[in-house]
Amino acid sequence: MVHLLIVEDEKKLRVLMSDFFKVKGYEVIEAENGTKALECLEKQEIDMIFLDVMMPEMDGMEACKRIREKTEVPILFLTALYDEETKLSGYACGADDFVTKPFSLEVLFAKAEAIRKRYEKQNTKEREGILRSKNVLLDTKKQVAIIDDKECKMAKKEYEILKMFLENKGQIITRDQILDKVWGEEYFGYDRTVDTHIKKLRKIIGDAAEPLQTVYKAGYIWKE
Repeated sequence: MVHLLIVEDEKKLRVLMSDFFKVKGYEVIEAENGTKALECLEKQEIDMIFLDVMMPEMDGMEACKRIREKTEVPILFLTALYDEETKLSGYACGADDFVTKPFSLEVLFAKAEAIRKRYEKQNTKEREGILRSKNVLLDTKKQVAIIDDKECKMAKKEYEILKMFLENKGQIITRDQILDKVWGEEYFGYDRTVDTHIKKLRKIIGDAAEPLQTVYKAGYIWKE
């Protein structure tokens, strides 16, 4: 059973979603703001989160940042704001997708199921030590990269960067996040060194680097 946390300050909408997803077989927990959502995460296991952007006390963006410090469960933003800046900020915080208000509950359910199945599939592969995206495959147990069905030699930094992208497909990753993960939090060098290694990675894997996109003023995203 999927344990769903619905974080929405509008009670009528929150109850409506809760009743609908309970009928669909979900175990639903409700919270009216980001602060309450964090309290829920401390008390019980959560498999997926619906997170409203505009809320009192702690808005969705701040809540998403704090949630990502604790868990990598799927987060679906609910918002009346769907401009590019909002989307970029949301993805940078760690959101997996957006649903624009007003929305159909059936569409929301379809998105939730698609994300859930993708995460389950990804988690199964990670347990087996395999990360895959189109014609790119990483065997993390053997630390081997397979590009277009051929083993590809690359330096450790490029391998770790590629691994980070495949572990976080569809999410914007900032240069600072890459530096912290690959170089370590104690690194105080020039952050543009990431761009240099991204350039090397793109050259090494050639056409397979097509999903690796630069997001202006934000960082990078591996977008299938």
